[in-house]
This record gives sequence, C-alpha cells and structure tokens, in this order.
Amino acid sequence: MPARTARTEDKLRRLVRRGQESGHFRVEVDPEWVLATSTWLMVAAADSVRLGRLTTDAARRHPAFTVMSTLTRPDA
Repeated sequence: MPARTARTEDKLRRLVRRGQESGHFRVEVDPEWVLATSTWLMVAAADSVRLGRLTTDAARRHPAFTVMSTLTRPDA
C-alpha cells in the first residue's frame, strides 16, 4: 500500500476514534468499517457520475451525508 494512502487511512481512523472518545460519534461503529464504507461510497459516487446517474455536486454531498449519518450520535 502506498505510504500516502496508509497515512490518509490512519488519519481517518484517528478522527473516528477522537469523535467516539468525545461522545460525538457512535462507539458501536468500528473505525475500520467507516474506512471501508467511505472508500466504497467514493467509488460508487465516481461511478455514478461516470454513468450519468449523479451530478458531481450530488456525488460530493451524498457520501459525506451517509458517513456522518452513520457516525453521528442522535443525541450529540
């Protein structure tokens, strides 16, 4: 795995853990799951733009909304 990719993944894991420790993110969502789903959501968004199913603006918004909806505690 290229070093840049590994650093980016590590930053995302740390971000999720900090959010969990602060009480803003759900603790039951594994940081590895966030990393996997984020990666594939971006792939799906790019493919949807390529196929003409989403605009580039929607492809920017939807993955972020999906990840944050998964992570954010409803009471936070």
